[in-house]
Amino acid sequence: QVAHETAVGAIRDPVSLFIYQRDSLQLRVINALKSHDAQLFGLLQVFQEGTIADYLEYTSANGGEDALLKKYDLDPSSCQSHMRILSLCTLAAEKDIIDYDELSQYLRLQESDDVERWVIDTVGSGLLDAKLDQMSAKVIVRRAKPRKLGPQEWSAMRNQLAAWKSTVEGLITSLEKQ
Repeated sequence: QVAHETAVGAIRDPVSLFIYQRDSLQLRVINALKSHDAQLFGLLQVFQEGTIADYLEYTSANGGEDALLKKYDLDPSSCQSHMRILSLCTLAAEKDIIDYDELSQYLRLQESDDVERWVIDTVGSGLLDAKLDQMSAKVIVRRAKPRKLGPQEWSAMRNQLAAWKSTVEGLITSLEKQ
């Protein structure tokens, strides 16, 4: 029961889960859901690690979004909104510049005009620092919290720090010459 309530609560507020409990899938009580309620465990896993595409695929494969979420008293609209925010974080952690069209497709948006709204919502969640370049229809990512902190993420951070170090060293050299 505790695992069930914890998982449903995490799905209702995945931004807090993302910020404070990244590794909740590793907890024994949550892992017990695999045998007691595999659908809920799978849904939590999608929320913790997946994208909107994974979410839509998972809900479709498990009886449809309305039927699956109704079992857990979850709102489909809210779940899709949270998944879009988390998905944007995933993409932003991988790219520094994202075209509006690419983001629209990635977030499975009906209207490409909605891109700016989702960027603003994600920035408002505190998970992303980015600015909109409306003239060139691009999102410029300053910082995005990674969804996972595995070997790939550490390697990407190391590469980014090396690039920053090189830039700073170049600036210092340039200033010394002047």
